[in-house]
Amino acid sequence: MDILNTFLRDIANEISGFGLGEPQRPGSESIVAIVPITRRVRRQRDYITLSEAGERVSIEDTGSIGEVTVTNNSGRPVFISAAWMLAGETQARIIAQGVVILAGEVRNISVACIQESRAISGGAVLRPGIVGPRKVEQELYNGRSRSNAYQNEVWHATREYGEKVLPTDEADDLIEAHSRHIRAMETVISQLPETPNQVGFAILVPKGVASLECFDSPDSWRVMGKSLIEKEVEALGQKRPNFNSVFEYKPQQAHSILRAFLRRKFVVEPGISGRTWETVGLSESNYVGEVTIMDNNIIHVSLGRKEQ
Repeated sequence: MDILNTFLRDIANEISGFGLGEPQRPGSESIVAIVPITRRVRRQRDYITLSEAGERVSIEDTGSIGEVTVTNNSGRPVFISAAWMLAGETQARIIAQGVVILAGEVRNISVACIQESRAISGGAVLRPGIVGPRKVEQELYNGRSRSNAYQNEVWHATREYGEKVLPTDEADDLIEAHSRHIRAMETVISQLPETPNQVGFAILVPKGVASLECFDSPDSWRVMGKSLIEKEVEALGQKRPNFNSVFEYKPQQAHSILRAFLRRKFVVEPGISGRTWETVGLSESNYVGEVTIMDNNIIHVSLGRKEQ
């Protein structure tokens, strides 16, 4: 996909307004480097995010485990990224893939269940909570369907993530589990410096790039950035005292590692589309993710390393 290759290489080459910020280290014992991605851009966005739309977007349980109905009364197209978690008087769900809901549109979208022990209540109102963890999002990207096998993988990842912070009989509650993971890292996250004109970031660990998330505009990052950093709490918590790593002594190498990653070729997988947009899957030998394109402009890219 030429538009994706151009977008990623523009970041790597720091052209078209893109830049790479100074690597940030979340703690003196961390083996993680966060590289901010910045962009100076004058073009106004043609959409708003779900966070900005607020109550002007309503979400209702269809009674089916794999779908919810979204109604957009905001007057503008609304971009809803994958991994938004939804809660209400019904089974909690997670958005399965990025989607744009046009102004005035009512659309059924794909979700997965993240609360196996709770029953479905058709017609119940669901409200966005927080963005789910990378670990579960990777299963969404791996699946790209609503088969039972796919749902089972999401349940497995949810429970595995939950068992680290919740009693076994409550471990299927992903929203509570992720909230606890975030609270445990709250001090670290709050101390990360702000970067002007930020649109995204890449997280690097000793194996290389762990994940990358990027919007087209700083306006989207301003409302979504904190949630996306929180999505990476497991990676941010990696540390090994007295570990002599490239990040400890040569943080400048983070840029060269990231540039090499951005020049990789990603395979485009089938996705979903609307009148003015499409979201397609991305894969590579060690990575999986998705890209959303609106009016021939990339508005969001998310990539993560497959668990080894």
